[in-house]
Amino acid sequence: MNFSWYTRLLLALGSGLTLALSFPNYHLPLLAWISIALLILASYRARPAVAPLYGLLHGLVFYPVCLPWMDVVMQQYGNVAPLTSAGILGLVGLAGGIICAVFSWGVALASRRGAAFACALAPLLWVTLEFARARLPIIGFPWNLIGYAASGNLALVQLTAVTGIYGLSFLVAGYSSLIAYAILVGRQRVWKTAIVATAALIFIAFGGGYLVPAAAPRYVAHLVQTNFPQSYTYPPDWMPQHAADLDQLERISVESA
Repeated sequence: MNFSWYTRLLLALGSGLTLALSFPNYHLPLLAWISIALLILASYRARPAVAPLYGLLHGLVFYPVCLPWMDVVMQQYGNVAPLTSAGILGLVGLAGGIICAVFSWGVALASRRGAAFACALAPLLWVTLEFARARLPIIGFPWNLIGYAASGNLALVQLTAVTGIYGLSFLVAGYSSLIAYAILVGRQRVWKTAIVATAALIFIAFGGGYLVPAAAPRYVAHLVQTNFPQSYTYPPDWMPQHAADLDQLERISVESA
């Protein structure tokens, strides 16, 4: 199966958008399970010189859509100009897109050996790049790894006790790769496997939570967040200036308890 260039562009953009919508504030976690499939389809049998573009587009859509709070924080608490904060957020998307470009390039190269090899490699490569992204010096960014989209399910999240979040990322990426493989080969046997895998995941997601021991809560925690202006330096009379604010903070802290 070979897609046109504009179809590949739409698949790459759709991949970034569906993954972004699976996180807050959108709360559509089921979209994460197909997002990598879209990027695999966009990258499959693409020319190695062009394939990184699809991963780059994925990142340029994914990060700004799912992390708009970064722009707000920079403006509100860092006194950063709107255009500058938007540019910084764009650079975050560019940095993340470069990592996703490696994924698309790897899938494109692997697809020369067939759909089975490319789709088997895809979840391994995705999780490896997530692990690297979280640990890069200076620009390491372990935010919104794909496994977090599935972490809201009590049964599925038990996997992280053994593997960390990367095991859950591998599960989501692996399922997405299976869907991509079924689309690429179109064989009835592969589609049956995908249907069985889907049914198994649904059964575990809905029924597995009943097997998890429930802990009875003994304490209740309340979070009271301050909203004082941020500054690199503070005047000596900062405490007297904000005495009323501190009194209010104390009052609402006591009242919340």
